[in-house]
Amino acid sequence: SESFNTIAFKGADSDYATVTASGANWEFESGSFSIDFWYRPRSLSGNYELFDFRPSNIDCPFMYTADARLFTAGYGGARDTGHDLTVNTFTNIVQTQEDGAAANGSKVYVDGSLVYTDPNVQTGRINCTNLRLGVSFGGTNDLKGDISTFRVYKGKELSGKEVLQNFNAQRGRFGV
Repeated sequence: SESFNTIAFKGADSDYATVTASGANWEFESGSFSIDFWYRPRSLSGNYELFDFRPSNIDCPFMYTADARLFTAGYGGARDTGHDLTVNTFTNIVQTQEDGAAANGSKVYVDGSLVYTDPNVQTGRINCTNLRLGVSFGGTNDLKGDISTFRVYKGKELSGKEVLQNFNAQRGRFGV
C-alpha cells in the first residue's frame, strides 16, 4: 500500500485545490520566488494543469503538461522545458525566478537537475495571488495525477545546490 501523503487529482470537474491569499507576502507581482513540488502523472494523454496563479488570462506563473512534455508558462507565453515525464513515476519539479539588477531569469529543475533556463526576467505580473493546483484559472485542463509536498518560497530563488539538496532529502520517500 502507498503512503505518499499526496493530493490525488482524478481529472474530474471540480477536482482541484485552491489557496486564495492576500498581502505582500503572497503576491507574485514582483520579487524572486521558487515553487518546489513532487508530481506523479496518472495519464500523459492531453493537457494537464499542475499549478496556476492566474486570476484570469494575464501574465502570472503557471505550469502544465502537454502529453508527456513539461511546459512553464506565463509572462507572454508557454515555454517548452524539453523534459518528458513518465506515467506513474514521481518527479520533483522546481521553478525559480530571481528579480533585480543581477537577475538570473527563470529556471526549471527536474529531479535536482537544471533542464530549462529563460534568461529574461519576467515583470509586469498583476494580481497573481490565487493558487490553483490541478486546474487552470478557467476551470480546464483538469489534472490526472498526484501532487505532494508543494512549497512556495516567496522572496527567494533557490540555488541549484539548494534544489539538489531538497531533492536528495526526499527522493527515497518517492522511490527515486
